[in-house]
Amino acid sequence: RSNQAWGRYWDGASLVQQARGQWFNAASSLVAFSSRKPEDKEKVQKFHRLIVRLMSLLYGTALWTLSGTFFDVIDEDGIEDSAILFMES
Repeated sequence: RSNQAWGRYWDGASLVQQARGQWFNAASSLVAFSSRKPEDKEKVQKFHRLIVRLMSLLYGTALWTLSGTFFDVIDEDGIEDSAILFMES
């Protein structure tokens, strides 16, 4: 039984890391394919910061759901208050 439990634990841990890798790839692609136009620089930087914060929240929420332990996330700066209220409910 303990071998089966150990195997299931590692299967779950591997899936969590795989999800993290997929989310990292998604965020990287969004950053890589953003506009390089000089006139859009400020908007693009704001978008990049938002993407990183949302991915941090996504991963923190996933870990909290699995473990019941709160994990620190990057601050909520740049995320609309209405979105924060929605996520908290």
